[in-house]
Amino acid sequence: MPSTAAVVAASVAASVVAVGGITATVFAVASTSDRDSAAEVVKIVDGDTLDVRYSGTTHRVRLLNIDTPELGREGADSECLADEAKAFLQKRLPAGSRVTLTWDKERHDRYDRELRGVHDEHGLVNVALVRSGLAVPMHISPNYRYRSEVDEAHAAASQGKVGLFDPRRGCTLAARSERVDQAVQDGDPATAYKEAVALRALLRDPDTFASRLMGQAERTATIARLDKIVTDHRPKPAASPTKKPTPRPTTRPSPTTSSKPKPKPTPRPTTSVPAPTPPSTPTPPPAPSTTTSTPVAPPPAQTPAPRTTSAPPPTTSVPKPRPNNAAPCRSYAPGGKTFTYIDCDTGQPL
Repeated sequence: MPSTAAVVAASVAASVVAVGGITATVFAVASTSDRDSAAEVVKIVDGDTLDVRYSGTTHRVRLLNIDTPELGREGADSECLADEAKAFLQKRLPAGSRVTLTWDKERHDRYDRELRGVHDEHGLVNVALVRSGLAVPMHISPNYRYRSEVDEAHAAASQGKVGLFDPRRGCTLAARSERVDQAVQDGDPATAYKEAVALRALLRDPDTFASRLMGQAERTATIARLDKIVTDHRPKPAASPTKKPTPRPTTRPSPTTSSKPKPKPTPRPTTSVPAPTPPSTPTPPPAPSTTTSTPVAPPPAQTPAPRTTSAPPPTTSVPKPRPNNAAPCRSYAPGGKTFTYIDCDTGQPL
């Protein structure tokens, strides 16, 4: 499949050949209606329109058989090289310049502008704009007077790659077509997609200057090629991250159950400490006997074993206190002659 730039170049060449083939006969007829008038340039409106003054009145003139890019109006952007076309005309025809105006068969367009060939001391200004690559042929019946000269200038500009045919000017159709082809060749899908979408939108609008540069068949072929590039290089949607499933609880909490976990009970010591026994009145020791008897050794003191439980009881049981009239326990010293009152449960001295 030919490149986009090749299709565009072929389109321009084909349109020039087709237009030039029937020039001679039409030009011969048009030349019989030549009516000249001298005028003075008042101001330049855009690349193909100017105001002139003759017979004491200002007239708006539209250059015959050519078309230039449109200036931006009402917030719209100017078309490619529209400012350069206007600047060319301002330099060629500054205010106060003397020009000669020539007519064709139809003298006004639908906007009531005079359709004229404009001549200065260097020649036909209409043709000069086309030769510089800042205008293209536009032939509307029955006005074909300058068709031959305009078409020849157009072919020269296209072959010389000047103005609208210069690929070094980034806004031109040639440059934009080359950017699409280069991005495809470089394997740059993002740039290829972006450039192809923008150029396709431009060519789909028949009123744009870029569309008027091409013949209908070639424009259709170019749009079809751009459609394929857009389809082949369309960005793939980014994959959304896979979300992990949230585990569902095995049991649903009851409405009255708090969502906060209950604190674990603090384990209590395995040995329970009994409450202290209220003090009792000590019993006086017996009177010493006058008879001598063999001393009897006191029983060894017993320490109560600690009580253990396998799990802390929900409530602590408090041991019952000893009766007030219970005699305290004794701990005898070696020899059995002296003793000390002790707590019967803990074995601690009282």
